Amino acid sequence: MAILLTEEQSQALTQNLPVEITTPDGGVFYLLSSDQYGKVRAIFDDDLDPRSMYPQMAKTFGAAGWDDAEMDVYDELDPRHTL
Repeated sequence: MAILLTEEQSQALTQNLPVEITTPDGGVFYLLSSDQYGKVRAIFDDDLDPRSMYPQMAKTFGAAGWDDAEMDVYDELDPRHTL
């Protein structure tokens, strides 16, 4: 079975954005580009070692502001934190 995408859907995939697909019965699926799928494929592997994701997680969290100096106050709230 072949599905013809709209121009808007095709452009979204070209920009590496997922395309949400809703079925008539309310099911929701996402269509990913091969680049996107390659990035998340490891999540679905049975032999995934979570430590392999640490560098990407650190990069993502840093980009979200977790590395900002203002966030240091949260380290002080950690009961495991020693002075």
